[in-house]
Amino acid sequence: GIHCMFQLTYWTAPSLFVALSCAILYSRTRRKRNLPGVSAFLSLLIILILWSCAQGAETILTRFDHKLISTQLAFICIELTPVAWFVFCLNYARSELRIPATWLAVLMLVPLSAIGLAATNSHHHLIWSDSSLTELGEHVATTMEYGLGFFIATAYSYSLDLIGTSILAFSVSQSGANSRVVTAIVAAPIAVCAANMLSISAINPYPWADFTAVGCLVAILLVNQAVFRNGLLDHQPVV
Repeated sequence: GIHCMFQLTYWTAPSLFVALSCAILYSRTRRKRNLPGVSAFLSLLIILILWSCAQGAETILTRFDHKLISTQLAFICIELTPVAWFVFCLNYARSELRIPATWLAVLMLVPLSAIGLAATNSHHHLIWSDSSLTELGEHVATTMEYGLGFFIATAYSYSLDLIGTSILAFSVSQSGANSRVVTAIVAAPIAVCAANMLSISAINPYPWADFTAVGCLVAILLVNQAVFRNGLLDHQPVV
């Protein structure tokens, strides 16, 4: 019956909070859309909203095939998020720079390849080497094991986060901004990456649990602090 197709667990809450927080941040930030980097930032928020909805759906659905579809949809957003963050960092830090379409295509090469591999994973298992349904009392969760392609794509994503964050933090720090802004800029992606690393690592005490949404929620709170409490988007760095 329909009651067997859905469940509600406490693991759903972080994704719902991420979606809500991003939606609020989007509505507040869109008023600044003419400022450098804001368009890329809004795109980032949309991607995060879609990701959190897919992630939340995976925790709510109980059928294994439905869970796998939600996981694949979430993976698309996961691959696009670092690119959007990198473009935002570059556009904001260097407002005079317009990223050529060729550069963007190169940036997207690994993410699009990973998305393609995820869509055809059943033929090669390069993204997910194995997946299973784990029973947790009255609830069920998906346990994933990761393939070589997944770790290559993840390393690329971390690299984009590191490079983009370094560029942005340097530019903002040189412009004489409040030190709390720089701290928030650096801490936000670290929170996401650390939570993601824990989720996919062998030391994760709950292999069926994805802590990325928790890290993402922390990051959003930090970014909100930087944007609206300390005026990150109100002033263009001059370096």
